Amino acid sequence: MESNLAPVCISRLDEFEKAFFPLAERVKRQFPFYAHVSISTYGLKFEFPEHHFLRDIETSLPELLDTRARMTPFIRPTSETAGSDVAGLVAREKFLSRSIVSATFSLVEAFLSGLFFTAVHTQSLGSLACDEDFLRYAATKESAPLNNRLDRVVQFTSMGTESGSDEPFKRFIEVGKRYRDAIHHTTPFPRKDVELGGRLTALYDINCEIALHCVVLSSATLLKISRWTYGASDAADIAIRCSELCEKAHRAWLSR
Repeated sequence: MESNLAPVCISRLDEFEKAFFPLAERVKRQFPFYAHVSISTYGLKFEFPEHHFLRDIETSLPELLDTRARMTPFIRPTSETAGSDVAGLVAREKFLSRSIVSATFSLVEAFLSGLFFTAVHTQSLGSLACDEDFLRYAATKESAPLNNRLDRVVQFTSMGTESGSDEPFKRFIEVGKRYRDAIHHTTPFPRKDVELGGRLTALYDINCEIALHCVVLSSATLLKISRWTYGASDAADIAIRCSELCEKAHRAWLSR
């Protein structure tokens, strides 16, 4: 999927097919409708926002777990040098944890926007035909608050059996948004949903456990919506990678 060499061309998947040649259905099922295709020395390269945020998590998560493991001997320091030795590890854990929390939130944001874009341009989401009400929402509310967009997508893709108040969606908003806002909208001032200094406290609290929790919740969110939309098959690139991340983060969460 990656290449260090400059691509010959880049265009959206449907535009690429019009300009060059049709792609096999089994290939197109792996990638979202809005994915871009480029021709490189190594063949076709598919690129889409979720790929980059998933890659951020996939790259950072093993490093975070390794850093956490290296901190274990210092949980109960027995030497005078433990403080200086562990300082760099703590800083690295905080940095990687913030990066992962931010990427998980951006991953869900990009996924929802992609669903709305797909609905507007194809009038369907996988096997689900979009009604006029959902199409209107997709076309006009793409920048609405995340909890509203997530609730609307969950209700539509689950055919009304679930909503944003169900899990893992509710918990993702409660956990993910709190820490994401602490990273990207840091302020000591109060906000309508946060007490005085609340975002500072949330920022200071971010650690490996919170990052793992966000990975599990964001991956589970995408997987549940994907299975409602595209069926039980995990052939799609996003679903495969979310499933692997969810399993890896869940194992690490249980063994912490």
